[in-house]
Amino acid sequence: MTSQYQHIRQLYFENLTGTISEEDYVQLQTWLETDSDVRAIWSALEEESRQLNMQAFVNNIEPEKDLGKIRPRNSVSILHFSYKLAAAMLAIATIWYFLPRKQDQLAGEVKKTEHEKPAESGITLTTPNGKAVTLTKDGSQTMELGDVRIDNKSGTLTYSGGNRETTLNELHIPAKENYEIVLADGTKVSLNSETKLRFPFHFGGSSREVYVEGEAFFEVKKDPSHPFIVHTSLADMVVTGTSFNVNTYDRKLVKTALVEGKVQIRAGEQRPIDLLPGFEATANTGKKLIIDRFDADEVLSWRAGLYYFHNQPLEQLSSFIARWYGIEVVFDREQLRVYPVSGLLEKGRLDEFLTDLKITSGISHHFEGTKLHLK
Repeated sequence: MTSQYQHIRQLYFENLTGTISEEDYVQLQTWLETDSDVRAIWSALEEESRQLNMQAFVNNIEPEKDLGKIRPRNSVSILHFSYKLAAAMLAIATIWYFLPRKQDQLAGEVKKTEHEKPAESGITLTTPNGKAVTLTKDGSQTMELGDVRIDNKSGTLTYSGGNRETTLNELHIPAKENYEIVLADGTKVSLNSETKLRFPFHFGGSSREVYVEGEAFFEVKKDPSHPFIVHTSLADMVVTGTSFNVNTYDRKLVKTALVEGKVQIRAGEQRPIDLLPGFEATANTGKKLIIDRFDADEVLSWRAGLYYFHNQPLEQLSSFIARWYGIEVVFDREQLRVYPVSGLLEKGRLDEFLTDLKITSGISHHFEGTKLHLK
């Protein structure tokens, strides 16, 4: 079963990228018509590809920029390949680890990198009086914090009561974790790894205000008479009801990507700017705002446990690896910091990414405890 799956999977990739041979294509069609096992494998691959939006990723590959990804490190040139074929080869190489390995699922295996360290201290909620509560993502918890009833179920925190509790609590999400919270007004906030959200149990006054460090996706409950304000180190976002992503991982930048509705961005002394859906505002340490369109797959895929990257320097990717896997990346060769890579990474599949990195770029690795050395 495993060998058959691997073979059909390879043909699926080749068909997706337009590199399948005529002979293999004819054989594949015959199998799809006559073999129920092949049809079942093919249907599963199509569904997984659809969920990951794989065809769009393949279509977005830029051959001139990404051709270098398939060139071995010491190779002088690649001859006799058109840009289209080269890009297709890159696609096959970079998506080899994209789709879940069905044979692993059939065998009941879950692969994890043995060098990954556990989450620092779990997801914690700290109240203004300094009391810290550890929140689990398995099962459910119910507890009382003064006048507030806390319910933690399936990775989501909800609460009720506390109508006089307007001081700020802090919700901390460590490396490797993600979490969701529904605020008192019904606003839903999805929190990425290494993120802090400061919020009150009750919104008092004329506005609803929270503070975020890290990355969060907000689905704000509409209330025109009480604007919702997200404070960050470099900019504030003012909304009444909308969906948007905020990223402050880079201390020199704050990025706000608007999915729907309208967000007003306030940064420094600059005149506030109204952001429209499909656009991203970037505030820098000079408190200047830059507005541009954003790629939803790259910006929002973290919510599905995926991370897309196009032509991204390894040093930038290493920060992401540290957050999602709790691993420090060490560059044994300094020039690797600026080496550009394209692909997709899934939570729990770091080993597969490292194997693919070796195949496509010649970059090898070894671990020293929880330090990942690239060379």
